[in-house]
Amino acid sequence: MYFQNILLPQLLPILLGLINRYIFSDWSFIAFLMVAVSLDTVTGIWVAYKFRKIHSMRLRKQFCEKVAQYGVGLILVHILSSHLVDGQPNQAFNTLMPYFKGVMYMVFLGAECISVDENMGKLGLPFLPKWFRRRMQEFNETGVLPPPPTKITSETENQSN
Repeated sequence: MYFQNILLPQLLPILLGLINRYIFSDWSFIAFLMVAVSLDTVTGIWVAYKFRKIHSMRLRKQFCEKVAQYGVGLILVHILSSHLVDGQPNQAFNTLMPYFKGVMYMVFLGAECISVDENMGKLGLPFLPKWFRRRMQEFNETGVLPPPPTKITSETENQSN
Protein backbone atom coordinates (compact mmCIF):
# COMPACT_ATOMS: atom_id res chain seq x y z
CA MET A 1 0.00 0.00 0.00
CA TYR A 2 2.83 2.38 0.90
CA PHE A 3 4.52 1.70 -2.45
CA GLN A 4 1.38 2.21 -4.56
CA ASN A 5 0.06 5.31 -2.83
CA ILE A 6 3.16 7.19 -1.74
CA LEU A 7 6.36 5.83 -3.24
CA LEU A 8 5.22 5.12 -6.82
CA PRO A 9 3.77 8.61 -7.51
CA GLN A 10 7.04 10.13 -6.32
CA LEU A 11 9.35 7.72 -8.15
CA LEU A 12 7.54 7.64 -11.49
CA PRO A 13 8.36 11.24 -12.58
CA ILE A 14 11.97 10.76 -11.51
CA LEU A 15 12.24 7.50 -13.43
CA LEU A 16 10.64 8.98 -16.55
CA GLY A 17 12.97 11.98 -16.36
CA LEU A 18 16.01 9.69 -16.16
CA ILE A 19 14.77 7.66 -19.14
CA ASN A 20 14.19 10.83 -21.19
CA ARG A 21 17.62 12.19 -20.37
CA TYR A 22 19.86 9.13 -20.48
CA ILE A 23 18.08 6.46 -22.53
CA PHE A 24 15.73 7.95 -25.13
CA SER A 25 13.70 11.10 -25.65
CA ASP A 26 12.36 11.19 -29.22
CA TRP A 27 9.02 9.53 -28.53
CA SER A 28 7.35 10.91 -31.66
CA PHE A 29 9.75 8.88 -33.84
CA ILE A 30 8.86 5.70 -31.95
CA ALA A 31 5.28 5.98 -33.23
CA PHE A 32 6.47 6.08 -36.85
CA LEU A 33 8.87 3.19 -36.29
CA MET A 34 6.14 1.13 -34.61
CA VAL A 35 3.83 1.68 -37.60
CA ALA A 36 6.60 0.55 -39.97
CA VAL A 37 7.45 -2.51 -37.83
CA SER A 38 3.75 -3.37 -37.57
CA LEU A 39 3.34 -3.16 -41.36
CA ASP A 40 6.37 -5.38 -41.82
CA THR A 41 5.04 -7.88 -39.28
CA VAL A 42 1.56 -7.98 -40.83
CA THR A 43 2.91 -8.41 -44.37
CA GLY A 44 5.34 -11.07 -43.11
CA ILE A 45 2.47 -12.99 -41.51
CA TRP A 46 0.50 -12.61 -44.74
CA VAL A 47 3.40 -14.14 -46.73
CA ALA A 48 3.81 -16.96 -44.20
CA TYR A 49 0.07 -17.66 -44.35
CA LYS A 50 0.07 -17.69 -48.15
CA PHE A 51 2.94 -20.17 -48.29
CA ARG A 52 1.68 -22.16 -45.28
CA LYS A 53 4.82 -21.49 -43.23
CA ILE A 54 3.44 -19.83 -40.11
CA HIS A 55 5.49 -20.64 -37.01
CA SER A 56 4.58 -18.74 -33.86
CA MET A 57 7.97 -19.27 -32.19
CA ARG A 58 9.81 -18.01 -35.27
CA LEU A 59 7.52 -14.98 -35.47
CA ARG A 60 8.04 -14.16 -31.80
CA LYS A 61 11.79 -14.64 -32.03
CA GLN A 62 12.14 -12.43 -35.12
CA PHE A 63 9.87 -9.75 -33.68
CA CYS A 64 11.71 -9.70 -30.34
CA GLU A 65 15.09 -9.58 -32.08
CA LYS A 66 13.96 -6.68 -34.26
CA VAL A 67 12.59 -4.72 -31.29
CA ALA A 68 15.80 -5.37 -29.32
CA GLN A 69 18.02 -4.29 -32.23
CA TYR A 70 16.07 -1.11 -32.84
CA GLY A 71 15.94 -0.42 -29.11
CA VAL A 72 19.71 -0.71 -28.74
CA GLY A 73 20.26 1.32 -31.92
CA LEU A 74 17.94 4.12 -30.77
CA ILE A 75 19.57 4.24 -27.33
CA LEU A 76 23.06 4.44 -28.87
CA VAL A 77 21.98 7.21 -31.25
CA HIS A 78 20.49 9.10 -28.29
CA ILE A 79 23.66 8.66 -26.23
CA LEU A 80 25.88 9.86 -29.07
CA SER A 81 23.68 12.85 -29.84
CA SER A 82 23.07 14.06 -26.28
CA HIS A 83 26.08 13.22 -24.14
CA LEU A 84 27.86 15.93 -22.15
CA VAL A 85 31.55 16.61 -21.60
CA ASP A 86 32.32 18.56 -18.41
CA GLY A 87 28.62 19.35 -18.13
CA GLN A 88 28.49 20.95 -21.58
CA PRO A 89 27.32 19.51 -24.90
CA ASN A 90 30.20 18.03 -26.88
CA GLN A 91 30.91 20.73 -29.47
CA ALA A 92 32.65 18.33 -31.86
CA PHE A 93 29.59 16.11 -31.98
CA ASN A 94 26.98 18.88 -31.86
CA THR A 95 27.71 19.91 -35.43
CA LEU A 96 27.32 16.39 -36.83
CA MET A 97 24.90 14.63 -34.50
CA PRO A 98 21.63 16.22 -35.66
CA TYR A 99 22.41 14.92 -39.13
CA PHE A 100 23.60 11.57 -37.79
CA LYS A 101 20.41 11.14 -35.79
CA GLY A 102 18.26 11.93 -38.83
CA VAL A 103 20.27 9.59 -41.04
CA MET A 104 19.99 6.75 -38.53
CA TYR A 105 16.24 7.27 -38.22
CA MET A 106 15.95 7.13 -42.01
CA VAL A 107 18.04 3.93 -42.07
CA PHE A 108 15.65 2.29 -39.59
CA LEU A 109 12.56 3.38 -41.53
CA GLY A 110 14.18 2.53 -44.87
CA ALA A 111 15.02 -0.99 -43.70
CA GLU A 112 11.40 -1.51 -42.71
CA CYS A 113 10.15 -0.09 -46.01
CA ILE A 114 12.40 -2.42 -47.99
CA SER A 115 11.29 -5.37 -45.87
CA VAL A 116 7.63 -4.54 -46.49
CA ASP A 117 8.36 -4.28 -50.22
CA GLU A 118 10.08 -7.69 -50.14
CA ASN A 119 7.06 -9.19 -48.42
CA MET A 120 4.69 -7.55 -50.87
CA GLY A 121 6.88 -8.77 -53.74
CA LYS A 122 6.47 -12.35 -52.50
CA LEU A 123 2.74 -11.73 -52.68
CA GLY A 124 3.08 -10.35 -56.21
CA LEU A 125 2.41 -6.76 -55.12
CA PRO A 126 5.76 -4.91 -54.89
CA PHE A 127 5.48 -1.14 -54.59
CA LEU A 128 9.05 0.18 -54.82
CA PRO A 129 10.35 1.01 -58.31
CA LYS A 130 12.36 -1.71 -60.05
CA TRP A 131 15.41 0.53 -60.40
CA PHE A 132 15.46 1.09 -56.63
CA ARG A 133 15.15 -2.63 -55.87
CA ARG A 134 17.89 -3.41 -58.39
CA ARG A 135 20.25 -0.86 -56.80
CA MET A 136 19.49 -2.17 -53.31
CA GLN A 137 20.19 -5.72 -54.52
CA GLU A 138 23.56 -4.57 -55.90
CA PHE A 139 24.31 -2.89 -52.57
CA ASN A 140 23.40 -6.07 -50.66
CA GLU A 141 25.72 -8.14 -52.86
CA THR A 142 28.72 -5.79 -52.99
CA GLY A 143 28.36 -3.52 -49.96
CA VAL A 144 28.90 -0.50 -52.22
CA LEU A 145 26.24 1.76 -53.65
CA PRO A 146 26.30 1.54 -57.44
CA PRO A 147 26.92 4.80 -59.28
CA PRO A 148 23.83 6.59 -60.51
CA PRO A 149 22.94 5.90 -64.12
CA THR A 150 24.50 8.38 -66.51
CA LYS A 151 22.27 10.41 -68.76
CA ILE A 152 23.00 10.42 -72.45
CA THR A 153 23.10 13.95 -73.78
CA SER A 154 23.37 15.14 -77.35
CA GLU A 155 27.07 16.03 -76.76
CA THR A 156 27.98 12.50 -75.66
CA GLU A 157 26.02 11.03 -78.58
CA ASN A 158 27.97 13.21 -81.03
CA GLN A 159 31.29 12.23 -79.43
CA SER A 160 30.52 8.52 -79.70
CA ASN A 161 29.65 8.80 -83.42
